[in-house]
Amino acid sequence: MTAVAAFAGSVSLISHGGFGFGPSEPGSEELDRLGGLLIACSAAPLLAWRLAPHAVFAFTASASIILGGLGYPLGLPLGATAALYLLAASRDEEHPWTRRHTATVSAVFLAFLGATGLSNSSFPVSELVHTGLAWAAVWFAGERTRLRGEQFTELSERVLRAERERESERRLAGAEERARIARDLHDSAGHAINVIAVRAGTARLRQDPVRSQAALEAIEELARKTVGEIDQIVGTLRERGSASGAVDAPPGLASLESLIERHTGAGLEVAVSIEGEARQLEGAVDQAAYRILQEALTNAARHGVGVARVELAFGGAALELAISNPSAGQTGRSNGGHGQGRNARARDVARGQPRSGACQRVVSRPGATALRRSASVTRVLIADDDGLMRAGLIELLSGESEIEVVGEASTGREAVDRARRLTPDVVLMDVRMPDLDGIEATRELTRIAPEIRVLILTTFEQDDYISERCARAPPASSSSAPAPRT
Repeated sequence: MTAVAAFAGSVSLISHGGFGFGPSEPGSEELDRLGGLLIACSAAPLLAWRLAPHAVFAFTASASIILGGLGYPLGLPLGATAALYLLAASRDEEHPWTRRHTATVSAVFLAFLGATGLSNSSFPVSELVHTGLAWAAVWFAGERTRLRGEQFTELSERVLRAERERESERRLAGAEERARIARDLHDSAGHAINVIAVRAGTARLRQDPVRSQAALEAIEELARKTVGEIDQIVGTLRERGSASGAVDAPPGLASLESLIERHTGAGLEVAVSIEGEARQLEGAVDQAAYRILQEALTNAARHGVGVARVELAFGGAALELAISNPSAGQTGRSNGGHGQGRNARARDVARGQPRSGACQRVVSRPGATALRRSASVTRVLIADDDGLMRAGLIELLSGESEIEVVGEASTGREAVDRARRLTPDVVLMDVRMPDLDGIEATRELTRIAPEIRVLILTTFEQDDYISERCARAPPASSSSAPAPRT
């Protein structure tokens, strides 16, 4: 289209004697075959401007110079003018406007003026005015077009980059949500199933009616609790609605009264005290606090005696929780329960919601019960943060005449301290525990008491965590084994 317009415009200018400034030779308005061929040479190359814009400008300008030198009243070389605009607009970072382009344009302009002036034997006023102004205008317009194109390209790249970042954030959020769901399922099902297997196997092996009855009651209670928690997780995933059609919100501290009433109705006496001004918490903090309270009260009902005291302290930047009640001295069990998921949730909330308040869990850890000593048996220390798992292992091992359980611990640090004091032959060490995990506790025990053998316990056959950490642990005095299967 540009080439056609340049050709038609040039023909019209020559047919009408240019712009009418200055003298013109008789018959100069007539267009012959040579003139038509030269006009075509000044316009047709515009079709290939994308391939070589500098060469197209030089070719069209040369044809215009010849037209002016032969006396054709061109006035304004339209083909070269269009080529100059396309040349300026096509420049980019790889092919910028250089001094060579400026020199070429200046030389062509002077050559056109000189050729036109010689053919007319006069100063080319019309060509100087019209061509000079037109070329300056089209160069400026070409530069503006180039700048707009660069801005559009940059904006397009920003949009694409923003879309990629949003997609990456969506994938990261999905991965975090999957990790949270996996942690909840691990809390609710994975460890509970292993505890049930240990207690059921113990009852089968011992064939003691009293112990079997107690084990079955513990299994039933744990199974019912686990089913309820799984139903809650699945209901949240399916966005199960209430009777009015609204989606049920996850439980938070707003449901504290109903939680207390439920445990009070089950026979647990609960006293609640609140310090500071109660306020609405962020969703993650609110849910984590409720789940921590729920598990702590359940453990208090199972393993404690007397009044369970719940203390909530709303601080400026943190929410502190303290749940305590006297523990049964003859069992030596911790009220902590299986805290891997809850502790991880509290740590996640503390890292992710610093301005909305973090959850801190405080539990009691009574000392281990020292049993009789004998040089003819293997003395075992059990370290696990889950009270039911420790109870199941103690019950499973206590019936063996060659094994004596000398103590238990609920954290890695407590396991190291009691192993140093009780000097057992073997330590059954859980991998994931608060304060100090099983791998670090094993490493410290290897350093201070290399004669103590350590068996690493994990509730899963394939655990990436233990694989990574055991790869760096000292192999001399430690080994790993799956959780006991009965």
